[in-house]
Amino acid sequence: MSPVHLFENHDEAYHIWSAAGIRGASIVHVDAHHDLAWLDDPIHLDITNYLCLAIKDGIAREIYWVVPDGAISTRRVRTVIVRQLRALRSAYPGPKRPLARSSRTVAAELLGARVVVCELNALPRLHQPLLDVDADFLVTPASTARAQRPAAEPWLSPRECVSRLQDVASVARVVTIAYSVEGGYTPLQWKYVGDELAVRFRDPSSTRELRGFEQMTHAREWERLGRIDDAERALADASSALANPAAAEFARARLLARAGRVEPARQAYQSAVAHDPSYATAYNCEGRVELQLGRIDDAERAFSDMLTLDDRDRYAHLGLSSVAKHRRRWAEAERHARAAMACGLEAPDAHRLLAEALEHQGRWTEAVAALQHSLRIGLQGHASVAGAIFSRVLTALPVQDVGHARTYASLGRLEASLGLQQNAMVALRFAIAGGYRRPAVHARLARLYAANRRWREAMSEAGRAFALTCSLFIHPRRSS
Repeated sequence: MSPVHLFENHDEAYHIWSAAGIRGASIVHVDAHHDLAWLDDPIHLDITNYLCLAIKDGIAREIYWVVPDGAISTRRVRTVIVRQLRALRSAYPGPKRPLARSSRTVAAELLGARVVVCELNALPRLHQPLLDVDADFLVTPASTARAQRPAAEPWLSPRECVSRLQDVASVARVVTIAYSVEGGYTPLQWKYVGDELAVRFRDPSSTRELRGFEQMTHAREWERLGRIDDAERALADASSALANPAAAEFARARLLARAGRVEPARQAYQSAVAHDPSYATAYNCEGRVELQLGRIDDAERAFSDMLTLDDRDRYAHLGLSSVAKHRRRWAEAERHARAAMACGLEAPDAHRLLAEALEHQGRWTEAVAALQHSLRIGLQGHASVAGAIFSRVLTALPVQDVGHARTYASLGRLEASLGLQQNAMVALRFAIAGGYRRPAVHARLARLYAANRRWREAMSEAGRAFALTCSLFIHPRRSS
């Protein structure tokens, strides 16, 4: 039997292959996303680009990117896939050979490696491939693949997925499975499909655990019929059968909360977290994904529902602070940001959100202090809540906060408004040195230099501001 590895972040697969000394393999990548983004430096290896490093290191000779059923045969989704492959071909160095297309596949060549996009029924027989599965594949049907967002229910069950991959799994050198909950790719309520995949690949005769997963399915059916007590009993059976009962307890918590039984719902949620702390992360509800999609009312409902289960959930408070920001309710944004921190959240972007709320209330000195605190904890190694997702830090990064340089720009702007010109100039120079080069930043620094009669530096920064402004007219996408 092939070894089966189960983990959260998909780039862990690269580390497993690398440690095993694998070279020249065929990778069957069953995923709603290609994970082939170009990677210049291995230091920045993450879930979006680990397959690029697998090609560069010689681990992958060819990659079969298996997409959800109907993605190739549906014209609109196929067009998106072709566009993605063309973008990858442009980003990678080397020959830009035309895409090869058939009714069942689309193929490209990246750094000499063949990348074939196909559906499950078009996979060829392969010799000792690496089978690499993402749980989000099961919850992202072709109908939502264009937006690359999960649907309300899985389109494919773990049982059927394993059955259809049996020919590959039976000859695979290794099987890797990613939950991909962080980032919102697999909703937390469906995290257990990763567990079920692993059980079915490892030991399809494990009747006790498989009965637990079947009870999870029965519970959803009972709830749809309005039979809440039957659904709760099914989840209790699942909890006793599963090696990790967190999924069943989490489902029971949500079921009871929807039924208005708040206290037992809270107890069930605390049980889930006690068994698996990952059920208390920033993606323990749909709120962050709804925010990203601009569905503010839905985000507010999701975060509020989470507070019903745990009124000290720091990420729900932070989410409601973001909701208030979108509605420009700055006092409310401040209140929830402070509540998130009081519940133990120490993240640079939380303090930036607080700073923005304070600034819009005219409390500039307090906003400066919040930005300074954001920078300080960023330098101490604290990461943003919404940042790059990776399984390991290959080399010690100076800062893991993706908004660090931009924070210096905000700090410089506020300090300039407060008349702290020397401090402002230092902050703006740090912003530029950190890569946040925007026309407004250079223009502001030019004005400060001019106010201090440092004419040569003022002219230099003004020239950079002008050049960047011109480049934005030519390449407007660079303004983001």
